[in-house]
Amino acid sequence: MKTKMSLLAVAVVMVMASCGTSKQSQSDLMMMQMMQMMMQNQGGQQQQQQQPATSSLGQEVAKSPAQLYAEDPKAESIRAWAFYNGFSDDQLEAVAADLARGNLSNSLTVFVQNALENFVDRLSKQGLTNEGIAKKKVKDDKTTSKLKVVSENLIQGAKVVKANRYRQADGTETAYVCVELDPSVVANKIRNEAEIINAISDNEAMKIAFKSHMFDETMQESFEQFRAAQAGTTVAQ
Repeated sequence: MKTKMSLLAVAVVMVMASCGTSKQSQSDLMMMQMMQMMMQNQGGQQQQQQQPATSSLGQEVAKSPAQLYAEDPKAESIRAWAFYNGFSDDQLEAVAADLARGNLSNSLTVFVQNALENFVDRLSKQGLTNEGIAKKKVKDDKTTSKLKVVSENLIQGAKVVKANRYRQADGTETAYVCVELDPSVVANKIRNEAEIINAISDNEAMKIAFKSHMFDETMQESFEQFRAAQAGTTVAQ
């Protein structure tokens, strides 16, 4: 690039010298313009080369208080959150709460299925049930459908524990809501659902254990695992 610039500069000087004090021709002006453009391009390239290479991570997005509350690893309840955006009215929080309860229902179904699997593990170690058969029944369509119905009933009692509303640049507002449910309420509800235990086992010993403290202990252990999973941590075995 420097060599080309030098040659071009010499050519311009020669043209100007030959013309003396006469008026520059159109070709002279074009030559000068080309020289200026090349100098500008060279300057731009040098400036780009001097800039350090950086990678953009994007704009950091802050979590709402409702989300932070729902993801609290020390929470003693089962929580879920959701948000809803719309024009200001009294229904924003209500709609967001319904969405949060829907998320909670999905979490409850998974939570209870995992708890039942853990329960089957404990019983199989004592020779009270066939682990393979019972675990298949825990995840089959019949049991899953029943658990979803139970979860839908349970979430009606979920309480709103955190709600925030923010005005957006376009004039709308976004409501963030967190709801929670006591795990002991879930345990009592599941224990009293005879259809669930009947669906996963015909073993009388298992049905008796299902009504005992053993199931409560399993539910508590499962809740600890569930809470750790929500927070992205692990539980010591």
